[in-house]
Amino acid sequence: LLHRAAGYTSDATSFHQDTAAKRGLLVRALVRLTTSAAARHKALLSAKPQVFTATILGFLTHMEKTLIATVPKDQQWSEGGVLSTEVLALVSGGASSAALQEVASSAVVTWLSDEHHPSPGLLLPLLSTASRTVLHLNHRNPILQAGLNALFKHGDWYGWEGEVTWSRVVSVLSFPLTNPSAMLSLAAEEGQLLVVYAHTCWRRLQSISCADNLLLLTFLCDMLETLIPNAEMEIGLILLLSEILKILSLLVHEKGTIESTWHHCQTLTSQLALWAEDRETTGILAAIGLGRQSPLSVGVRLICRTLGTFLNLQMPREGVFRTHPLHTHSDIDGSPSNVGNEACTLEHLRGLCSNTTYAGLAHPLTQAIQFVEDPAHCLPDVHVLLARLVADILSDPVLHHLTHLLSTTAPSAPPPSLPLQEQHPHMYLPSNTSASAPLPSTYEC
Repeated sequence: LLHRAAGYTSDATSFHQDTAAKRGLLVRALVRLTTSAAARHKALLSAKPQVFTATILGFLTHMEKTLIATVPKDQQWSEGGVLSTEVLALVSGGASSAALQEVASSAVVTWLSDEHHPSPGLLLPLLSTASRTVLHLNHRNPILQAGLNALFKHGDWYGWEGEVTWSRVVSVLSFPLTNPSAMLSLAAEEGQLLVVYAHTCWRRLQSISCADNLLLLTFLCDMLETLIPNAEMEIGLILLLSEILKILSLLVHEKGTIESTWHHCQTLTSQLALWAEDRETTGILAAIGLGRQSPLSVGVRLICRTLGTFLNLQMPREGVFRTHPLHTHSDIDGSPSNVGNEACTLEHLRGLCSNTTYAGLAHPLTQAIQFVEDPAHCLPDVHVLLARLVADILSDPVLHHLTHLLSTTAPSAPPPSLPLQEQHPHMYLPSNTSASAPLPSTYEC
């Protein structure tokens, strides 16, 4: 009866100017009823948390159906934000006990991950609200990870084509401006790399300086060394690599921090070499060829090896990046590079052609070798290489925006320093294009 009175049903046809406010008050009352029940019946919450989980899942499902069915698309953001704020009080509100917050957080993550969502109408405001109101990192990061995955794994939403983009979603999120390392370190430790990627994109929206970009690159490269990747982290890992490569290109283009950037790039290639191995290369068993098999898929290992090889070729000697097609291309010229990790060499990449493990990837492997061997490709083209590898090997819609630059024909250039929404107000995150832009000289320390 209260649902009917507030117009809070998916089949409601009669609305009033106060309908949105009534719905918000009703959801607030339901949340208070839930917190009161949890406070009075602690034994029930402890013994049967699934009862409260089912209640919260019901809240969210009913809310989504009602919002999508009865609220015009252009008003779903504002009304969805109000309703999300009320229901997320179960996770972050002072009236909600720690035990109930744990149950509520888990329920929200389950709903985001497992429920079929017909529209992003509630997902967008819920994600934005969670980033602002849920402060406990053990709750905040999983909700953001699940929400981002739910938004982008769907591909293009019917009726929302071209509107749910990384640039738009990142612009409505909130992250701590000071000392975000605790949040990011915990996210990386828990494998929530979509959160790290979103924060990195968000940080670059702030028009940060070259020094800030270097600090961001330093943090990301240090974080990569602590990662223990697995199959569930692959998509986030590729996204994170794409953003690191953007920052690298930008810093090389700006010339002010070449020495530090070069050493970070060397660290990156070493890490890529480790991830590219079919088996672990450290430990007693690894010493006799019995290292544990890599948890990463063959395709991701190939991407890592190809990127590592290409980057090594663009670093002919210490402190020097190859930024012009006429610059020395060490392996192609027959002078092996002495600065890169030995595991990521062109010889090793070519050797995969006879490796039966990579037989199913013969075509993308051949294309990758041709791209890496071509001396016309230099450092700015690493984004094109990654886009081709993703398009040929990984079909996950979360990565779809990385392949957009393959349809462009203008010469490539390092990512500009303008905010992303100014560069591409209606598109995905900016990306470079397909040919190298000639630059006057190599950048040296």
